[in-house]
Amino acid sequence: MRAEKANLRAKRIDRAATWVISLGGVAIIATIVGIFVEIFAVTLPLFMSADATQVGKLRFGQSESPVVAATLDDYFETAYAVYADGSLETYNIKSNRLLERRQLDHPTGATATAVRAARIAGTQLSVQWEDGAFSLYLSRLFAHFADDGSRIIQHQLTPRQASMAFAPTAPTHHLAHARSDDDWLEIAWLAGAIHIRIETRSVNFLGEENLARHSFSIDYPEQPFALLLSADGFWLTAVTDDGGLMRWRLSDNGTQLEAIAEGSRNAAKLTAAELLLGDHSVLLGRADGSLESWFPVRDAVDLAGKTFRLIHPLPGHAAGIVDIAAFPNNKSLLSISSDGQLSLAHATSERRLLSFYRTGLAHVGINQRGDGLMTVSQDGAAEFWRIDNPHPEISLKTLFGKVWYEGYDEPAYAWQSSSASTDFEPKLSLMPLISGTMKAAFFALLFSVPLALLAAIYANQFLSKRLHEVVKPVVELMAAFPSVVVGFLAALWLAPFLEENVIALALSLIAIPMAIAVWLIFWQKLERRYPKLSMRRGLEYALAIPLCGLAVYGAGLLASPLEALLFSGDFNRWLFAALDIRYDQRNSIVIAIALGFAVVPIVFTISDDALSNVPKSMTAASLAVGASRWQTVWKIVLPSASPGIFAAIMIGLGRAVGETMIVLMAAGNTPIMDWDPFTGMRTLSANIAVEIAEAPHGGTLYRVLFLSALLLFAFTFVANTIAETVRANLRKKYGRF
Repeated sequence: MRAEKANLRAKRIDRAATWVISLGGVAIIATIVGIFVEIFAVTLPLFMSADATQVGKLRFGQSESPVVAATLDDYFETAYAVYADGSLETYNIKSNRLLERRQLDHPTGATATAVRAARIAGTQLSVQWEDGAFSLYLSRLFAHFADDGSRIIQHQLTPRQASMAFAPTAPTHHLAHARSDDDWLEIAWLAGAIHIRIETRSVNFLGEENLARHSFSIDYPEQPFALLLSADGFWLTAVTDDGGLMRWRLSDNGTQLEAIAEGSRNAAKLTAAELLLGDHSVLLGRADGSLESWFPVRDAVDLAGKTFRLIHPLPGHAAGIVDIAAFPNNKSLLSISSDGQLSLAHATSERRLLSFYRTGLAHVGINQRGDGLMTVSQDGAAEFWRIDNPHPEISLKTLFGKVWYEGYDEPAYAWQSSSASTDFEPKLSLMPLISGTMKAAFFALLFSVPLALLAAIYANQFLSKRLHEVVKPVVELMAAFPSVVVGFLAALWLAPFLEENVIALALSLIAIPMAIAVWLIFWQKLERRYPKLSMRRGLEYALAIPLCGLAVYGAGLLASPLEALLFSGDFNRWLFAALDIRYDQRNSIVIAIALGFAVVPIVFTISDDALSNVPKSMTAASLAVGASRWQTVWKIVLPSASPGIFAAIMIGLGRAVGETMIVLMAAGNTPIMDWDPFTGMRTLSANIAVEIAEAPHGGTLYRVLFLSALLLFAFTFVANTIAETVRANLRKKYGRF
């Protein structure tokens, strides 16, 4: 009876254990799948297109004159319109109510027609009149709250400068710009030349105001299609009808030609031109609907000069382009065609992000935050759109291909997530990080796998059982070292030490094997004379340790004279002068040793277990038929244990790929692509640790870091799948050991 109850209790415990184990396994699988789904969900928006949502409408019509320019504020509350009669009106978008109407003043007070207005929603408003005069205002937006808690946006215009034209007739092209509160300039093309006037006000130590005027001209016989002035007022670009480009640097002392390009081979008529954010790239639109981005690069012949080159052909239109508007916060642009198509694209990623149609357009305005779009038709009807365009710079090409960035002389893989400049363009190529990850893993395995495998083979097959029981736990204790401690020692002690003793290290790699080989030859002769020594397995290598120390010491003594003889006393300087290779203190050699130190215990332990699982009967049979111990290891033990050894190497690879703290502290974190052992690298895991603290939640960098994690996840999955496939084939071939 008691036996039956005990059996029943045991069955119940077995069933409960089965359920608990099964539930735990399912929970683990579900957790892994959940992690993958979460990472994938955070990454997916990187590749989604932009979206436009209409948030309001109104009709301009208080003035009978046509609209010259219009835009909206960053809060989607007020819209501004400048009319040809020189009036400026402010509307409330939500209530369609006119808030304010004011008259912009002509420099002479005369009644004239405004023909052009620019930067109405920026820090300046420049109005050009039909007689060539212009008026310049400082434009500022102020938000305050009424008694009822509602927010009110006020537009303040402060007269900055006014000027008459260079000649009685109006210039074809006329620009005005304030560089600062004390500096302004005026540019116009007239009578075969580009005329420039600069006025600078300054106050001396006595409080006296000084006014300096500078005037100069640039010979430019052909009437330009457009004159484009940079936001800081220091760069002027002239565009010809055939797409020719010239750029000058402007200063109080005159102009300096910076870059030039002949007319494009594209025979289509040029119809639109604009500067992209940063004012280096020039956007050109043509009558055939093609759209191009040009910027200056170093001339291949004259290295001191620059020339404009077509860098990015952008998604075009079926009809001719009539206008281009650049976004103020990134490299996005809005192109408008004659058939009413509005296309949102990004210059660097070359992606078309959004496209829709609005016929009869007269003007398009973009707010300063770059998330608001205003379209005005010829009858004065205005529509307001909220643009959701969070990740325009991301595409498969920018992540994994070579990209030609502004300021670069050629396409490149580049990672640079931030800069001090507001015009900075994020460079988020993952290729330098993937290359750095593979480089770190390769050098770590190159150091650790031979060392760990040979140690495991010797400890398992040649060492006495008593010594094996001591050596294996000691090696396994290496895995208990915190990786942050290993990285700390590698960065602050090992890296400087190797920088001073790189020749000694190279000599040691030669001297140690030679010393061991000489010692083993001597030991064999000693065993023949004293046969009892052969019974002390493992003693020969224990006695070789002092000899290895002497070999290292000898290499250190020999390093200095050898360096003086072959490398003029400084190997690092010779390396750069002779081979153009820079020796970085934190480089791949440091990573090979430090990361290899972390990988060795894993590979050693698993390989030792695999070797121990080979049946002793197989080794005994091999020895019995006359094979030596080494022949037995090479022909019998290693093939039989190869599935486990391969698994050990793959697990070591996973450890090297996923390691963070060691490579973070000792690799230099330089996102470069090379396999030079004397340079550092930046790995995917280290990059996540470095960048995640600075990545805004939900931003592009934030999601790219999650994509990096997804790549590590995918790499681990693929590597384990390949490893399991190879291991299964090896087990079929060599038996289940």
